[in-house]
Amino acid sequence: MLYNTKKSGSLESGQRVWQKKHYPEKQEKRQLEERSRASGSDWVKSGSDPLLASNSLLDKCPQSGSVESGQRVWPNNLTPESSALLERFLYEQAQAGRRQRCYKNLRSRVRTFLAFMDERGVQAERTSLIDAYAYQGYHLSRVSERTTQALSKRTVCSYVVAANTFTTWLFDAGLALDNPFAVIRRVQPERRLLQLVPKETELETLLADLAQWPEVGHLKHRERHYLTHVIAELQYASGLRIAEVAALRVEDIDFDRAMIQVRDGKKGSNRLAFLNDYARDVLELYCTQLRPLLCNSQHQINPDSLFMSCADRLGHVQNESLAAATARLGGQRLTTHGFRHALGYHLLRAGCNLRHIQAILGHASIKDTELYTKVDVETVRATLDTCHPRA
Repeated sequence: MLYNTKKSGSLESGQRVWQKKHYPEKQEKRQLEERSRASGSDWVKSGSDPLLASNSLLDKCPQSGSVESGQRVWPNNLTPESSALLERFLYEQAQAGRRQRCYKNLRSRVRTFLAFMDERGVQAERTSLIDAYAYQGYHLSRVSERTTQALSKRTVCSYVVAANTFTTWLFDAGLALDNPFAVIRRVQPERRLLQLVPKETELETLLADLAQWPEVGHLKHRERHYLTHVIAELQYASGLRIAEVAALRVEDIDFDRAMIQVRDGKKGSNRLAFLNDYARDVLELYCTQLRPLLCNSQHQINPDSLFMSCADRLGHVQNESLAAATARLGGQRLTTHGFRHALGYHLLRAGCNLRHIQAILGHASIKDTELYTKVDVETVRATLDTCHPRA
């Protein structure tokens, strides 16, 4: 609260005139709530939590077809108006340079939002606060077709963020009067702790197994095994994401300085990554001897990239090979992203500065790097045995 001690009219000297602070975001939220009341939304004055009330709002959603296990069936085709909006939105996103993988995910999620609004009989430009909460509640009640379980909060949040991106574009383009997704109380994704990160010895065993050239088997399978070895060494040395690995070109690698120029990384960022001596030698051997042979293959998807494949295909094949290798060794399953977590965790255990780990992994926020400080019980016990005065 602020106050003013100046005299005003008949106020006596020294009398305080209280003034309220103004919060633009709260004022905008109140305006949206008033519009929702005018449209018949009675949950605002009920005093209940909007996030919890969003589940009850689903009763107002028109349904299409049969509904099983909380799964709503949406039409395959959008209305002509929604289709035109979607095409215009995607065109401008492509012109703005949005990455292909993000573009595909955004297209799918925005299409889901438009289908939801079509089912409700509301134009996307007239999305209200009640519609925004109902859309979030719809995803909170959904069941995954793959796992037959409720969608995780992280997945729900991704759908809401995509809808917010679209409605923000509508507002900026002058097609909507406001953006209700900007002021709703979003579901917060859970902070997942690192689990089943392999210890240094376990990862060394896996990498040593991948380095062995198989003497038997089809040539194609042996080539895949060798590529798995090269990419695993590259990821564990540099901490690159699999999408960044797929986007690499031969000219991005400086073998003399053992450095990699990462272009168009996560959120379009550029950075430098580093290689150790062994990973550099493995990668140089691949570039000079094996890659020219693979360039003549008819199965190459992206011949200009280092591994001649797209991120989705490369990640799928790499994860399959890693699953087979870990099963053969009797160890825990490891994915391509697991090498990135293992690098950060192992560096921290070796005493590396947290800021240096952030730079190596290319984290935009130090909060992402702090996830590796969630040490396990074994590490705490070892530290206690080492540092306690009477250990």
